[in-house]
Amino acid sequence: MGFWPVLKKNFRIMFNSKLSILILIFGPLFLMGIMGAALQNNELRDIQASVFSHEESIDYLLENDWYVDSYLDQLRQNSFIVRQVNSINECKDDVLNSRAHVCIEVVKKPPIKLPNTKFSQDINYETQAYVDFSKSRIVWGVIAKTQAVSESHSKVLVQNVLVQYKEKLEQPMNDLRGAYAELDNALVLLDNIDSNLNSAKEKQDQLNADSKSLNIAFGNLKSKVQTTVSTVNKIAGLDSSIYNSVNELNTAFQETDAKYQTLYSKLNMGDVLSSINNAQSFVSQVDGNLRTVKNKIDNVLEVWNGISQMNYADLAPLSFSYQSVTEDSQIKGTVSRPRLEFLDYLFPSFLMFFIIFVSLVFATVTTFKERSSKAHIRNVTSRTSAVSFILGNFISIFFILALQIAVILGVSVFFLRASILANSFPLVAYSFIGIVLFALLGIALGYIFNSQDGAVIASVSLSLLFLIFLPVITAPETLPLGFSKIVNVMPFVILESKLRLASIFNIFSVPSALEFLSLACSFLVSVILIFYFYYRRRRLEI
Repeated sequence: MGFWPVLKKNFRIMFNSKLSILILIFGPLFLMGIMGAALQNNELRDIQASVFSHEESIDYLLENDWYVDSYLDQLRQNSFIVRQVNSINECKDDVLNSRAHVCIEVVKKPPIKLPNTKFSQDINYETQAYVDFSKSRIVWGVIAKTQAVSESHSKVLVQNVLVQYKEKLEQPMNDLRGAYAELDNALVLLDNIDSNLNSAKEKQDQLNADSKSLNIAFGNLKSKVQTTVSTVNKIAGLDSSIYNSVNELNTAFQETDAKYQTLYSKLNMGDVLSSINNAQSFVSQVDGNLRTVKNKIDNVLEVWNGISQMNYADLAPLSFSYQSVTEDSQIKGTVSRPRLEFLDYLFPSFLMFFIIFVSLVFATVTTFKERSSKAHIRNVTSRTSAVSFILGNFISIFFILALQIAVILGVSVFFLRASILANSFPLVAYSFIGIVLFALLGIALGYIFNSQDGAVIASVSLSLLFLIFLPVITAPETLPLGFSKIVNVMPFVILESKLRLASIFNIFSVPSALEFLSLACSFLVSVILIFYFYYRRRRLEI
């Protein structure tokens, strides 16, 4: 007998099963259709961010801080969904329990001295991001997007503050430059007065004229200096070197003003010769004091020129860093453990895929093998109830799969050194729940299809579909909103997240009401399908 009759027989059996031929033809099309619709735009969106802001060494929420408020607005403009929390532990706990993708800690730090300058930088914040590295599919995207927003915001913000300071100082500095010109004029007039004092008797009229001109110039100088000092002292948030240099200028000018008033009174005394002698002494003193004032103005303008020439490159960047949410964590419910390795992060997803694939395929093949056995008709026609018959098959499948899971856990702990058994109860519990759900689904597939080929192809295709939508392959955050909501309540996603919390964070997370409903519905649908197609096959076979 050649291979041709065997080939014809196999194809005839396959084509006699309508479900099998539909799976063969439309299965790949359906699979690609689902993938194309779900993955057509896998951009990371709607990042959930919990934010805790505080001053350094003070662990309470920093409220009404202009930098933090503007930073939160910037996050929201970049598709972050922001929630402020009251403590760093609450912030990290949101990440551990998948309520947030990232915990952002904003710390207000003391001003720092800028390198290679005379100035300090009052705006000094540190941003620390805490992430869950077990979500390997999205964690680096979350970090990159958070870092991009933080760096962009700090750069624009510091530049704006620098521009505002320059604008506020522009007018008082212009007034000070005008005072500088008046001071030069006063020094020239003092030189003229000193020369005229030597020939005061011959040039009494010139002396009086110069004295009046000097009084006018000094009055203008006094007005501009006082205006400059008053304006600068009203500006808040400037560098201390500006205030100090302006106050020194004010002190020096007050001393000069006192000496000038004495000089002016001497110039107007009736006894001209006595006045000339006294005036020459005071001219020398006023000249020295004016030159001191000139030096102080030079200092103020030098500081201002330094500020006006500063750019963003001269400023200290606001730091950004990231780390695992489990490092140095004191989160309630966690226990100390060794540093996690790549295998620890990958293990929950691998275990979930193994449970899905092996449970579906093994249960399908075992069920179909039992249907094809010689004892099947005898079992169907016997008095054994359907519940007992199906339950017996299910328990045998369950124990074999449970043994395989035990072997995997043992190998992972004792040979691969995976840190997974610090809290073994939830890990084992959710593994068994996964075996129950997907073994029941595999049994249902075994009763639905007429041919073993179709049943196996269906179980493998379904396993691959579930694998594609596991978070380690396709993060729900990258899916369209409708797909994302559906995928998040699928049993394999729920169980994978619980296994991850148990194996990585040692947390026994109880399913929410919606998650429990999803698991229960999956269980009931599989059971209903099993009994419906079991009784249908039984009627046809009898």
